[in-house]
Amino acid sequence: MSYIVLEAGEVVLSAQVQLEPEYDVVVVGGGLGGLSSAAYLARAGRSVLVCEQHARPGGYCTAYPSPSGRFRVEQTLQYLMLCGEGEWLDVALRELGVRDQIGFKPLDTFLRVIGPDYDVMLTFDRDQVEAELVCQFPTEAQAIRRLLQEAGTMGRVRPSAQSFELMSWWEKVRAAVQTLPALPVLGKYRHTTVAEGIQMFRDPRLRAFIFSLVPCPQAGFLATLFLLALYPAWLPRAGGANTLVDAFVAALRKHGGTLACGTQVSKICVQDGRAAEVELADGRRIGAGVVVSNADALMTFKQMVGQEHLPSGFLADLEQRPVAPAIFSVWLGVDLDLRALGHTTGRVIFNPTHEIDALTSTDLEECSLTINMYSLDDPSVAPPGYHTVLIEAPLPYDYLDRWGIEPDGTRGERYQRLKDQVADALIRSAERVLPGLSHHIVEREIATPLTYERYTLNHRGSIHGWLQTPAWMLAQASQRTPVKGLYQAGHWVNLCGMPSVIQSGRNAAALILADHSLSLSGRGPG
Repeated sequence: MSYIVLEAGEVVLSAQVQLEPEYDVVVVGGGLGGLSSAAYLARAGRSVLVCEQHARPGGYCTAYPSPSGRFRVEQTLQYLMLCGEGEWLDVALRELGVRDQIGFKPLDTFLRVIGPDYDVMLTFDRDQVEAELVCQFPTEAQAIRRLLQEAGTMGRVRPSAQSFELMSWWEKVRAAVQTLPALPVLGKYRHTTVAEGIQMFRDPRLRAFIFSLVPCPQAGFLATLFLLALYPAWLPRAGGANTLVDAFVAALRKHGGTLACGTQVSKICVQDGRAAEVELADGRRIGAGVVVSNADALMTFKQMVGQEHLPSGFLADLEQRPVAPAIFSVWLGVDLDLRALGHTTGRVIFNPTHEIDALTSTDLEECSLTINMYSLDDPSVAPPGYHTVLIEAPLPYDYLDRWGIEPDGTRGERYQRLKDQVADALIRSAERVLPGLSHHIVEREIATPLTYERYTLNHRGSIHGWLQTPAWMLAQASQRTPVKGLYQAGHWVNLCGMPSVIQSGRNAAALILADHSLSLSGRGPG
């Protein structure tokens, strides 16, 4: 049997590669959470296999060449946080021995938000941000200062790099003490949604601005505060998201782990109440002392494990938790001089209206757009004289009868036509920020929520996993599961963000090493 194996950042099909019949750990899904947990477990001497159903690892963090090969399509990476010395990502890369493989550069500007009659640049200087917001929205000066002060209070609480489940009593006390300054703010907004939080402002312009930072009415307003805490942001110096993926693949291989791409796990086999092996899509079974799922949570439990192996309360919780909405995106390679148009930051939110309902609607002229011009920060993604533009809009999975696919799921002519029509409309909308854009397109790639679902197998194409509502935001799921020997990692257990996902892999590995005495080959007692 042939397996696609990644070596040194390149996908190689090798007929000689054969998987072992059994591993200490099998990781389902080669996203950053799965790669992180696998690398840590391999470093600890465990035999580890990562099964990734796609042709390349990385999940949503994968960048790939455009059809012509002239551009790199960077779909998700806008900025990284917690990259400074001693912070989550820096710690993980150092512990795994690959810190020297990737360099980070700090960003000077965080985000630009453009509305019908405002244009706000968010930097990492809170005083400067406050002055600009007060200048743009002078009648809201007092509310702005209070909000930024509360966000700054939240920002002074640095999240611990250690899993709360593994902390000693004293470490939990110390972590609790460190959060004491933020308790009044946490208490104030603990049950507040974004839709409720923006009601503190009277100016509809400012409401629209604040709403567009986390454009989901049901999400917890604390997410907006975390963003306005203005944590320093970073990007890889070159290479984008692939440099992160390559670094963790290198760490996995350095410590003897195995990565098999094009290898889909269809079932996690449970014997006597514990995960004992995985079944591949071709029917082959591989023994496992422990299984880590970096896959979609609903698929993991309802399809791979099976409801008969799970407590009814756990299943009820799964059914109740809302899934974060999907997006539609159109990536463009352009011969447009973005800097000549006044753009200096690669991250722009464009709000065509002040109407909140319209910003998240399916009105292609009124809905909010995120415009990522990654080439402004990393020129290596485009040839000299060219740039890249990624336009994203909050269009749902069920848009116009699931994007016009056939009853049998075929993506036919109607689907292709609708994709193009939506892309054309969003490009026209974006021209209010990027004049002449439609006349300078060299290449384009379109992704619907169905596209994201197809390539990542995430439920309804969700790129953030569970929706972080007030009820769930501070009640993250345990990475242990009701099935013995089965653990979770990835964006379905941690708040979204690449460093957070990587940290989930580190924590999953720590939990496994604490819970199981695995031998270096085969299974040990669990």
